[in-house]
Amino acid sequence: MHVTVYCTLYVFLSAMSNWRGHRATVGLKKVPERDFIALNKHSIDNGLTTAQEQAQYRATHDIRRREDSTTPKNTALTFSDDMTFGISTR
Repeated sequence: MHVTVYCTLYVFLSAMSNWRGHRATVGLKKVPERDFIALNKHSIDNGLTTAQEQAQYRATHDIRRREDSTTPKNTALTFSDDMTFGISTR
């Protein structure tokens, strides 16, 4: 019994001593993603119609998506209790 408690305590302490805490990334801004839809629209506006021309345009131009901080992300949808889902039976 005494050896089991000692081994368990040793494992616990060694795990806790090697535990890496979370380091906050304050001040680092996330780079917005590339806006491929806008890039494709601009390439069409410039008269580039083939896939190779559009790929070259996307490689040489950079348009980023706007970060809209006013819209909440991952908002849960709410449904009323009388709402039904699926296909109605005949």
